[in-house]
Amino acid sequence: MADWDAAGAAAQCLEGQSFTLVACDDSADEPPGFSRLAGRNDLSCKVANADVRAIVQVYPPGGRGMGMGTGYVSIDSLRVDGVGIFGHPKAFNWSIPGSDRPLMKVTVFKKDDVPLVEACDTDICHQQSLASDVGLNLTYKNVMQGLRPTDQKQLRAEQRFWLKERDPQCQLATVSMSNEPLGFLQCVISATDIRTIRLREWKRR
Repeated sequence: MADWDAAGAAAQCLEGQSFTLVACDDSADEPPGFSRLAGRNDLSCKVANADVRAIVQVYPPGGRGMGMGTGYVSIDSLRVDGVGIFGHPKAFNWSIPGSDRPLMKVTVFKKDDVPLVEACDTDICHQQSLASDVGLNLTYKNVMQGLRPTDQKQLRAEQRFWLKERDPQCQLATVSMSNEPLGFLQCVISATDIRTIRLREWKRR
């Protein structure tokens, strides 16, 4: 990355199949089929019937500030059917000496009709399936159908409270895990698995 003119990013949506964000720079063309990003970008794509939405900010090179001479890219938000992938704004295609390896590629693609997220730095790729979130939604709908109206109201309120608390709790739990790109998502999935078990207990009441 040291030889590049300016840190940048390009995106591609293959509707129904995949959404990809890749690193690029001013000295070379973006990969075929990708669109180079500039400024604020509100992106959306459908992958395996899931809505992928991203907000990506591309800042031009600046004359001041440590490490800002090559520009800066931030994934301010990336959500798949409302599930946050990073928890906090994530630096992309950018790092300073002594910091973690820069995130260079993020892909959401379908595997067995379930969204899967892959995040790659300069050396390694990390993957996480969203099958647990799909399973949670199916379990919730199934349990709700078998409940009396008063119990449905109680479960709906309980589920909304859980959803409201899940992300902030995982943000706190993973604040020091910057070297694990999908640490936040893994926390969310773990919490989702536990919640699915609790929902099944509702069904047995």
